[in-house]
Amino acid sequence: MKISYNKPDSIHDSEKSLFLGIDNLNSGNYAYAIQHLEDASTYNNECAQLLCASIYYMGFGIRRNPKRAIYLFKKTAIAWASPVAEYYVGMMYRDGDGVIQSNEAAIRWLTLSANHGWCDAQINLGYMYHQGTYAKKDFSKALYYYKKALRAKKTATHDIYLFGNKEFVINYDSKELFLYRLSESVNKMNGCPSPLRTAMSYDQQFHTKRAFYQVSFWYTVCNAQDHHALARSLIGQLYFNGYRNFKKDHFKAKIWFEKAAKDGSAQGQILMGSFCEYQQDYQQALMWYTTASKHGSRDALFKIAEYYFHIKKDFNKAKEYCQLILDQIDHGQAYHMLGNIYFNSAGNKKKNYAKATQCYLKATAHSCSESASRLELLVESGFHEPKKPRTLGLFRRKQNYYT
Repeated sequence: MKISYNKPDSIHDSEKSLFLGIDNLNSGNYAYAIQHLEDASTYNNECAQLLCASIYYMGFGIRRNPKRAIYLFKKTAIAWASPVAEYYVGMMYRDGDGVIQSNEAAIRWLTLSANHGWCDAQINLGYMYHQGTYAKKDFSKALYYYKKALRAKKTATHDIYLFGNKEFVINYDSKELFLYRLSESVNKMNGCPSPLRTAMSYDQQFHTKRAFYQVSFWYTVCNAQDHHALARSLIGQLYFNGYRNFKKDHFKAKIWFEKAAKDGSAQGQILMGSFCEYQQDYQQALMWYTTASKHGSRDALFKIAEYYFHIKKDFNKAKEYCQLILDQIDHGQAYHMLGNIYFNSAGNKKKNYAKATQCYLKATAHSCSESASRLELLVESGFHEPKKPRTLGLFRRKQNYYT
């Protein structure tokens, strides 16, 4: 990633340090970059403070320092009313990252950012009120912020501006551009994970997926955000479920699910499929699941497996789709379904308790409570003899833990 800028003829000392910091950043010299950016930050330079805070926050090229990051984000938010800085202060309070966790502070800072037009803040606030996590559940407030995110205008340009500042353009090489486009497609396919993730979730697999996370992060701090498909899917869920004074309205839910689905969102297509399944229109449901699976959605593949297992009773097809998922990733529910196929002799084959047990063990290892109860049944019936004593108790403890 390179940040390009136009250097004016006459520059202030803060700008000189900022440009030196950017030049070192472009060269990959993060240690020198942070020194110059810190120097520019002493002059209260907004861009320098945001860049400095971002590097500390994510730990790009240096040791991660969330305490310094939130200090600089907060300083910038107060001095410049920066929606980006307000957003990250709110998220760090939400996660207790570099600061004592505070739901009240998280809501306060995210509300400031959302009201200043930052789309990620609008989606996160809506999601908090929607789920009742970090904030009291309130579907009316969730709807307000989701619709606020929908009012964000789609950018007509392909330029990517750092922190939405048109003076600083982010340029990617071909490999980085591929990762950037990949983050865009993940954004659209999975309902935009980026606004719901933070450095704490990135950091777990940071070393193996460093390049993708770095590109994905810079993507989230640009103004080229488009969470329309995600917002539509979430609005559909509000109307489908209802809560207290917010009445269910399945007619409106269908409209919003369909909008998200036609916008190319795999998550929207899955929700539309689930809605059709709820109305017992199984053929239409299969059509939407199949469309979503073409975007690479494993959730859609599992929905198709469920369709063949529960609706069509075509266990060979169900097994085929489970295997497609397991060829890509370990998936607890897919292992569980395979276990059921072997356990119940589905597909007119002889029961295979050994294979069923193997599948249930793998499913239990991936937090599938149903498989823990199945294993308990196999042990009690004498079809599976645990290699270790007290394994039955372990299955029971896992079952209780998951439930």
